[in-house]
Amino acid sequence: MLPRHAAEKRARQQVGELQQPETQHLRRQRRVRTGGGAWGGSGSASPAGGFSWSGHREERYDIINCIISKPAFVVPVASGRKVGKLLDLCGLRLAFPAGSAQEQVAKQVSVRCVAGGQPALTMVPLADQNQTVLAAQSGRADATGMQYAAALYLQKVNPGKFTVQTDETDALGILHQGFILKKGAELTPVMHEAMKRLWASGEYRRIMDKWGLAPAMAPEPRLNPVSSAAK
Repeated sequence: MLPRHAAEKRARQQVGELQQPETQHLRRQRRVRTGGGAWGGSGSASPAGGFSWSGHREERYDIINCIISKPAFVVPVASGRKVGKLLDLCGLRLAFPAGSAQEQVAKQVSVRCVAGGQPALTMVPLADQNQTVLAAQSGRADATGMQYAAALYLQKVNPGKFTVQTDETDALGILHQGFILKKGAELTPVMHEAMKRLWASGEYRRIMDKWGLAPAMAPEPRLNPVSSAAK
């Protein structure tokens, strides 16, 4: 038996050979558009939501967290496939938006499958997230990858139709997502205080419960948590 590091190296090589030939073409077609505003390009302090943070980003922007996310995988209940742990996905056809972070996650999962002696994932890169869900529902894929909050919401608005599976070890990483504002903006402390009141009043929990996002709740709204923790 190969040592674990050798098995994973071999698995990465095998997974690389499984990539569909259209992946590069789809990646070239995919475009991510961002405006000014929250990014400081226009000088505006308007916030934007849904971004994950890092220490590098906090050097340029003020970030207030509001939700916890991580890679998730959605399987249609109608398919009859039972999943209870990450490696139950091994050997399945996994759809994801080409060129997205989910593509890298899919490769990581496939490496773990092969290293554990199980079949690799079959990659199904598509143009956008909606197409990945449709592919899973129509049988062109067995599952689709997306962020946890999106998966929870999909499950909420389609009762009984989807199973959501995450990495039970969290080895694929945890994302702290939130609002991003221009560094030093006057709106930053105002917004941070408003969000703290949402938490304290219980309104935050009510909102998250309403949309099926309670498992992704952040314990508290924190301002620039990475750089603050380093002080």
